[in-house]
Amino acid sequence: MSSLPIYKAVRTVLPGEEVAARLAALVASDLRQAIAERGRARIVLAGGSTFSEAYQLLANLPDIDWSRVTVLFGDERCIPPTNPDSNFHLADIAFLFQVHPGHIVRMEGEVPPEEGAYRYLEMLYTLGNRELPIFDLVLLGMGPDGHTASVFRGSLKRALQTGAAVIITEPEVTGPPVTRLTMTPALLNRARHTVIAVRGEEKAGAVAELYGRRGDRLPAAHIAAALGPTDLILDQAAASQLPAQ
Repeated sequence: MSSLPIYKAVRTVLPGEEVAARLAALVASDLRQAIAERGRARIVLAGGSTFSEAYQLLANLPDIDWSRVTVLFGDERCIPPTNPDSNFHLADIAFLFQVHPGHIVRMEGEVPPEEGAYRYLEMLYTLGNRELPIFDLVLLGMGPDGHTASVFRGSLKRALQTGAAVIITEPEVTGPPVTRLTMTPALLNRARHTVIAVRGEEKAGAVAELYGRRGDRLPAAHIAAALGPTDLILDQAAASQLPAQ
C-alpha cells in the first residue's frame, strides 16, 4: 500500500447536503478547543461553494470568541477583494464581520503577484514571531484535476522542491488563466488538524486516482497535518468510484 499522507486521513462519506454542516461543526469545535487550550485560534480558509455554505452556518453557531480567532487564506486569485470570485470576499460576506479586522491575514490579490506573495509571507512571519506559524485548523477542497489550494499538477514539483511557503501559480485551464497566490504543502501541513472536503460527481475520478498507484501526482496527495489528524470528507457522489470500505 502507498505511504502517501492521504492514506492516513480519516475518510468520511456523507450525503451531499450534510457536508457543509459537518464542516461547520468541525470548525466550531476546533476553534473552541484552541481558544480553551492556547487562548487563541488560527484557521486557514478555503474557497468554493461547499465552504461558502459552511461559513454561513458557522456565523450562527454560539460560544465562539471571535476576538481570539485569526483567519488566514490558503490561496487567492489575483483579483480585488470585492470580486465575487475572491476567496476573501466569499468568507467576508459569510462571517468575517465577527472577526477583529486586525486578525484577518488576507492575501492581497489586487497588487502585483510577486508583491502580494512577499507581503503575505512577511505577515506570516510576523504572526509566527519570525517563524512560520502553526495553524490550529487548515481547510482545503480538491478540484476535478486533483489540485488543492492553488497548487496544480503543473506547479506541484515546484511547490514541493523550492522550499517556498507561498508561490505564484496559474491553473491549467483553457481560456485566460487567473494568476493565483497559494500556500505550498510545506506551509499547509503546519497544522494541528486538516480537513479536506470534496463534493460532486465531477471529482469522483480524481478521488479514485488519489487512492491509486499514481496518486502522488495529485497535489492533494501531499497534504497531511503535521501535528494532528487529517480528515477527508466526501459526499457520496465524490466517493462513487472508490471501492467499498
